Amino acid sequence: MSTENSLYYEFGDFLLEPNTQILYRGKDLVPIRASELAMLTAFVLNPGKVLTATELISHISRDADNRHLRNASYHVARLRKILGDDAIAPRYIKTIHGINSYRFIALVRVTETAPVVDVQDEPRNTQEIAITTHLLVPMFFGPTLFNNPSGTSKKLCGIECKVFEFESSGMYVFPTGFGVWRNTVTEPFKTFSDFSKWRHDVYKTILAGKHVLTIRTRAFLRGIDTDNPLSPLLGKPGYVFSLNIAERLPFRNRDTTRNALQILACPSTLNVGGKSHEIENILLETGIPVKDLLQFGVGDVGFASWDSVSYLRPFNGGVEPKLLHFEIALQSLWWTAKCASEIMLARDHEKIPTVRKMIPAIRQQFSRLKNIEANETPSERTMIEALLTSSRIELIVSEVIELAKELNE
Repeated sequence: MSTENSLYYEFGDFLLEPNTQILYRGKDLVPIRASELAMLTAFVLNPGKVLTATELISHISRDADNRHLRNASYHVARLRKILGDDAIAPRYIKTIHGINSYRFIALVRVTETAPVVDVQDEPRNTQEIAITTHLLVPMFFGPTLFNNPSGTSKKLCGIECKVFEFESSGMYVFPTGFGVWRNTVTEPFKTFSDFSKWRHDVYKTILAGKHVLTIRTRAFLRGIDTDNPLSPLLGKPGYVFSLNIAERLPFRNRDTTRNALQILACPSTLNVGGKSHEIENILLETGIPVKDLLQFGVGDVGFASWDSVSYLRPFNGGVEPKLLHFEIALQSLWWTAKCASEIMLARDHEKIPTVRKMIPAIRQQFSRLKNIEANETPSERTMIEALLTSSRIELIVSEVIELAKELNE
């Protein structure tokens, strides 16, 4: 759960910021698991309101302890322990007996003032973390490039595309003219905070058009498809998605390793300036408090979110080629559908006929991604389902198809 603005909710000795999902006690950050943090957020945003056990459980993230997922009293007890609360003489959470419900009884004050945190901002790990990152940048290259004979014809998840390979990068173009740049980088980092900062800086460079990918794109597309109604979109990056593979992690504890992979799937949670290393230490102990973070694969192979995908190299089971190809096709389709949706919503009559012609290709590509080969392993199936769900691709594709129907009426 999040709010539109960076608001802070004060109650007793505590302060909660729902946007970043961080809990403070005075100047200190409080370690808290995702499930209890989600429940606390529900309480704090509804002070004085009676919340049933069912309502509270609906706020618990998928990452909660499965054995107790439907046991509200279990999570309330853990939350009380964190807050130093007493069930018999409560300061924060009162049990409403007889109706299996609870009420947050502490006074809650809303403020826009951020806490002053006294941070010893020292990295947790002394060993380096080796990470391979596939940066995926969706763009419109134009249908002319798909027919360029210098590219190599390939099928990604059963979908035709044209590939132009370069050193450590490649351009993947689908028949609609939309596609994805892939740039692969392997770097060592002292901390996940360092990785997050590096990735953030790369994103800014790409979106500003100053990265080698965007510079190469401009040179590659010079003079191509200038008569296409969608030519204003040519070569402009939509966003940057990343597939992050931990080559080496300096942890022996399984839970810490799992939490580290969660951070790699949501590295933007560490983009908080001087507090990043302290927050990193807490998240390595508690995990990421993000509802949309989905696990895929057998044996904690990896995690998927709207931000990134992550997994540990030694346990990937050979999924990398399929994972990468699936993400390229998925991100290309997402950007195709997003651009088509915006054009139709704007009632841009010059571009709408071109967009209408893309609808069958959008439908086909979505169908292929939902129904990838029947010989997939259980690990690959869970991977596919996690990627489809976390991307919300079905929502954007459905929106495009509905808009196309409206315009035809």
